Amino acid sequence: MRVKTDKTKKSILKAAKKEFLKKGFRNASLRDIAVNANGTTGVIYTYFKNKDELFEHLVRPVTAVLESRLATNVLSIQEAKEETGIDPESWFTQNLKFLIDLIENYPNEMKLLFLKSEGSSLQNFKEILIEKGTRRSITAFRTLKRTKEFEGQAISEFFVGNLVMYIINIVVEIIRQNKNRKEIVFYEKEITAFLFSGWKALVKT
Repeated sequence: MRVKTDKTKKSILKAAKKEFLKKGFRNASLRDIAVNANGTTGVIYTYFKNKDELFEHLVRPVTAVLESRLATNVLSIQEAKEETGIDPESWFTQNLKFLIDLIENYPNEMKLLFLKSEGSSLQNFKEILIEKGTRRSITAFRTLKRTKEFEGQAISEFFVGNLVMYIINIVVEIIRQNKNRKEIVFYEKEITAFLFSGWKALVKT
């Protein structure tokens, strides 16, 4: 019987991350992962039942955070206020910053999840994230519409859904193009200025 060790598992995960980043989930080879981890595929199966579970384990730090944030669609008035910051612009910037922080904290995991997951059980994660993010955001704004300070603001479900999609697609492109922190900060300000104030705010001196 093989004895599981933290050292062996770390070696497998290190080799697997390198393999998945290089080839993507579909083309990654458990045999190559095992060789690079100085082991065998049998050792990998001691820790993970298949390639998909190994991949899922690598990106779990990101998926866990995202799923936790979107875990509930039922919001109190206070939660809705915290979710949106009372206005659409604050809601937009908060969510964009949240996703960008994930890129900074988990760059390789975000790349695996959004760019290298084809063929895995997580290949549709982006679409699921957009759907859940839209649902939660619509719920937040509907809740706020019942409060006095927000009753005068109008925002359509169509706008919210497309804005969520826009945010997530921008984040994916930032990952794809390997933007650095300085570039990301500039794009964040640029996107927010244009989306909420138009070209006048973007080009003003």
